[in-house]
Order: sequence, then C-alpha cells, then structure tokens
Amino acid sequence: MSSIIRVLSDITINQIAAGEVIESPASVVKELVENSLDAGAKKIVVEVQGGGLHSIRISDDGIGMNRDDALLSLERHATSKIHDAKDLFEVQTMGFRGEALASIASISKMTLTTSLKETGVQLEVDGGKIQSVTPYPRNRGTTMEVRHLFFNVPARKKFQKSPVALSSEITRVITTLSLGYPDVSFELYHQENLAFSTPITEKTEVLEQLHERISSILGAPFGANVVHVDIADGPFSVKGIIGMPENTRHNRSGQYLFINRRPVVSPPISFAIRDAYGTRIGSDRHPIYVLHVDMPYHLLDVNVHPQKKEVRLSQEGWIKQVLQKAIQRSLEKRPEEEASKSPPVFADFSFEEPDFSFFARKEASSPAPFVYRESAPLEFKEVPLPLVNEKLEVVGQWSHYLLIDSLSLKGRVSLPIEEEGLCLVDLAAARSRILFEQLLNAHSEPLHKQGLLFPISFEMASFEASELVRALPCLSFMGYSITQSGPRSFLVDAIPSYTEESDVQKILEEMALSCISLDKEDIEGLEKKKMRKLAEVACRFVKFKKGSFSLSEGISIAEALLKTSSPCYCPVGNKTIIYLSEKNVGAYFSVKERGNAGTY
Repeated sequence: MSSIIRVLSDITINQIAAGEVIESPASVVKELVENSLDAGAKKIVVEVQGGGLHSIRISDDGIGMNRDDALLSLERHATSKIHDAKDLFEVQTMGFRGEALASIASISKMTLTTSLKETGVQLEVDGGKIQSVTPYPRNRGTTMEVRHLFFNVPARKKFQKSPVALSSEITRVITTLSLGYPDVSFELYHQENLAFSTPITEKTEVLEQLHERISSILGAPFGANVVHVDIADGPFSVKGIIGMPENTRHNRSGQYLFINRRPVVSPPISFAIRDAYGTRIGSDRHPIYVLHVDMPYHLLDVNVHPQKKEVRLSQEGWIKQVLQKAIQRSLEKRPEEEASKSPPVFADFSFEEPDFSFFARKEASSPAPFVYRESAPLEFKEVPLPLVNEKLEVVGQWSHYLLIDSLSLKGRVSLPIEEEGLCLVDLAAARSRILFEQLLNAHSEPLHKQGLLFPISFEMASFEASELVRALPCLSFMGYSITQSGPRSFLVDAIPSYTEESDVQKILEEMALSCISLDKEDIEGLEKKKMRKLAEVACRFVKFKKGSFSLSEGISIAEALLKTSSPCYCPVGNKTIIYLSEKNVGAYFSVKERGNAGTY
C-alpha cells in the first residue's frame, strides 16, 4: 500500500509561507524596506507601478552582499540576523526568520542586484527558480525589483484591491517606517511621481529628528498643539510627542507606537496611553501620538506573528506605568503662554426648573424657521408611505422631545403601534437624520455654501491627502469649497451651514480616513458608499442646541423626519422615535412585592 503522506516541494513550501507573510504589495514593501534598514541603509528609494502588482523597486545604500550571500539569501530560513535559537530571545533587527525573500521570489519575477563595492552581481529569479547569475556594476548597496506579483497564484491576485487602494497602503507602510527611523532618508514614487520625500536630517537629538520628520510627512498640524515626552525609568525610556487633549481624533489613525524602533500593535499599551489622559478627553475620542519606547531586547518577544504585527512583553505592567507617568507628566506641563493667563472665571451655578408642558407653549413673536444657520430650509422629496392619518396630533413638547398621539403615526413609521399611546420624537436626533439624507441626495441637489472671510489652510499626511483629493467632487456637493494648494496642503474658502468653522480641519481629516477602507474596485457603488461615509462623519460633528426648539419648529422637524427613508433611527443608530403604550406606562405605576399586588 502506497503512502498517502508526502513531503512538499520547496516551491510549494515557499508559496505557503508567502500566504502567511505576503498579503498584498504593501507586505512586500514592508519586508524589503526592513531588510534595507537592517543593512544599515541611510537612503531608501521605493518605486511602485500599478499599486505594486506590476512592479516594486527598492534601492538602498546599505552594506550589500557578495555573490555567495546573494544566492543564499533566496534560500528559505537563510539569514545573517540570528545564529541559533537563543538569539530569538534578543532580536535586535527588524527581520530574522529568513522567509521574506524566498517567499516573495516564489510568487513573482524578481531581479536582485547587490554589491559590496563597485562590482556586484545580478540574479534573475522566476517563480522561485534562479534563471541567471551575472556580474553587474553597482555602488555599494542592494536593489530589489519585484515584477508581476502573484502571477502564479491567481487566487491570491483575484482578491487584491485596486491599484489606487494598494498604493495608499504602501504609502502608509513607508510613512510608519520613516517615523520609526527619522535619521534615514526615504523617497516614494507612485507611477514615477514623487509621493513624498524625507531628506537626511542634520539633527542629532532624537526628539529634534522626530519633530522634523513628523512635520515633513504628517503635516504641520499633526506636530502643532502637542507636547514632548522625554523620560527614562531604569532600563526603559520614552521619547516622542503626544497631542494635547483638544488635539484628538474619532479613531486611532493618528497613533504611532515604536518599541526599539519596531512599529508595533499592542492594545494593552494603547489602552494604557488612553487611560493616562483620564477625563481630559471624551470617551469617544482618541489621542494622537508618536512614541518611541526603548527597552532591553530580552523583555520583548517579536516572534509571535508571521508578519511581526504583534509583540509580547514580559513586563507589560511596568511598561504601562512608565508610559502613563511620562504622558501625565508631559500633560501637566503648561505652555508658557498659558501660564501667563489669568485663571478662568466661572459663572454662579443656578438650577432652573425644567420647562415641561403637555400643552402648546406660547410662541415667540417671530419663531425661528427650521433652518441650519443661514441656509435655506430643508426640503425633501416625498417618500411613499402608507399614510393612515396625515395630520400629526401633537400633545406638547418637553425640552427637545416632541410628544405626539401615537395613532397619528400609525402606518407612517415602523413601530408596533396597536393602541392609543404616546410617541416621543428626539428633535436633535431627528435633525441629524434629516441632514444625513439631505447629504446623501447632495449629488442631485447640492447644498448651499457659505463663504469664509478668511480661508482655512491646513496640511495632511500623504495617504490622507490622496483620499481627500478623490473625495473633493463629493465634498463640493456637500457644501465645501476646497482647492489643493500643494501635494499635502489644502485651502478651504467656503463651508456648509451645518459645519462649525473650528471643526473644518478635523472633519476633513476624518472624512479622508473614512474613505481609505472603501473597496475601489466597486466602481458602480463607490460614489454612493463614499457619500454615505462622508455624510456619517459630517453628522457626527453637527452641534444641535437641544433646548432651542420652538413648538412650531419641532412640528416642522417631525414632518420632515417622516419623509426620510428611515425615520425611526439617526445616522449612528440611535432611536429618533419611541412609542409608549398605555400598558407600558401603567407598568411603571404598578406595585408587586412578594405576591402582594395593589389594585385599583
């Protein structure tokens, strides 16, 4: 009987390893650039064609290799970075497994050119098989060219994103690595166009290098309104910048953590940094930071994830304490200009009895129309609904809640209204739903723009700027007038009436980030998805004064809400209308204790 277990071929083994290590062209760029950094390179040039699927070319001025080492580098588990198993506990390089080159070579057509001096060697590899080895003139360093990635694994290529999305991922990889090595010069080209360049710095201090690098690739606003962190505690040290409490984001996109220069993802440490801010920031906000943590190598286990995305810390509690102490100490340092200001004066506290009435309140002499600041009143196309009672039977208003007889809403909303009761409409949430649908329809009915007396200028990171440029047509319909004044800089001279001028930069940053995750291959649905993402971000920043609704305005809002496609929920999923039946209300007044129920 023949054996059913067989040893796999080297090419198959390498392709399996590639499936674990190489997810996309960005993974190739990450692995090869890390090799350049381990080789001591001070200048790294990355050139990408077709999002990396067509070609990736990475050149460095590192130590290079001779002919024998170049051939060995393509063997699986061949590396110069560790010698035995003990070295795994003190890894001091970015890479160490020796799988990257072999894996990449097995799923691409690769050209490796390297030299220790002036005369080097060039290797041509096709699907993991070496085709030729020839002498080649080159200055010291290495050039890796990867072409036709995934050509022999079509299943993996089929699920790749569009070239535009893949280019954005590569930009983020280089951005992160350049923040980890502020003393190394990086150049990134997409389709022969320079995406960004970081010149070699003349600074010698780590904080100065880091601040210069942040301004260079993330933009001046990221480096503004921040404080420096510089603390040492035993074998640990923390250097970098953190944003002030007012400089936060809705997500964690502005967080860069490095341990021994290695970019890491560590949720416990991220939560510890967030906790260090305490009540200085809201529960739905996240601080921005670029932090370098140096610690003994034996306390860090990087051999956890095939792509080295995660690490394990042997003294996690101590590290969290050091980070929290460093952040709290930095936040307590008030800027000199703030120290000179007089302490804030608080008005006398007073409590006013809430204005509650089940009857119509006396209207002001000239009630404010249902408008957003100076814009025209909101208008919506009628949505076909099975109307049972077209007139709203309004009972009254309390604070920002409109009280309506439930039977006048029966059949008009998706609520189980079976008997007489009361419906409460949250007017603030209803306004948010109305605005959301108005934004979704902005491509056919553009919103009114309000010109600014002084235009707003700002910068963004490269990958954010590219997304914002692609969203400009949608933003124009939504009421923004934005022009690109530089590769990463923009000028805003008009905004919609629902946006506060002070929030413009934060809104546009989060809008750009929200579009990054969209699948660019879905051309037909892309614009609709993009408008929805942008509208969701815009609605999060709208500030409604909950106590400023008159009764007539509340009725207008309720009528407009019923014309939307989903009147029962706001854009973030909160209810806009709740139904209280007589049975529900009666349950609050019933008394049942240990079988002894009071009845009337």
